[in-house]
Amino acid sequence: MKCKCGTRDIIKAKNNESVEHFMLSKRCPRCGTVGAWKQLSQDEYMWEKAKS
Repeated sequence: MKCKCGTRDIIKAKNNESVEHFMLSKRCPRCGTVGAWKQLSQDEYMWEKAKS
């Protein structure tokens, strides 16, 4: 997922939680905004996976 400030993060929601709900409650470590996430495109996701 990607925050409006540009921070990217790959997350795994807990079993009983949808990704949408998780994104709404997650705080961005850089800018501190809660719930400003968008899902990454497939290319961005693969890039983040390769980096970590």
